[in-house]
Amino acid sequence: GDGRGEAEALLWAGIVHQVQRHDQAAARPLLERAAELAAAAGDSMTLAETTRHLGFAEQAAGRLDAAREYLAESLRLWREAGFDRGVPAALHALARNARARGDQEEARALLAEAAETARAAGAFGILRRIEHEQAAGA
Repeated sequence: GDGRGEAEALLWAGIVHQVQRHDQAAARPLLERAAELAAAAGDSMTLAETTRHLGFAEQAAGRLDAAREYLAESLRLWREAGFDRGVPAALHALARNARARGDQEEARALLAEAAETARAAGAFGILRRIEHEQAAGA
C-alpha cells in the first residue's frame, strides 16, 4: 500500500538489472512501473531518477530521440524539485546522448553547463566524470 516505497524499490531493482546485469529487457518493466507509482505518489525525486534510467534503456536500444525525451524530462524534474545535485548528472546524460546523435556542439555546451552546475552544487563525483569527458573532446 506504500506506492512511494514500492516505486523506489522497483527503481533500485531496475537499476540492478540495467547497470549490474546489463539486462535492459528485465529492467524496463520495473522502471516503467516505478515511474507510474512515483508519478501517482507525487514523488518527483524517484520519478526523475526512473525517467533518467528509462532514457538509458532507450539509448541502449538505439532509440536516441526517445532517449533524449526521457533525459530532458529527468532534467526538468530535477530542476523543478530544486535538487541541484541531480542537474549535472542529467546534463551529462543529455551530453552523452547528443554525442551519440552526432551533435558535438550540443554535447560541448551541455558538458560546460553540467560542469558549472556540478561545481556550484558541490557535486564533485559527477564533476570528475564531466571533466574527463570534456578532456576527451566530447
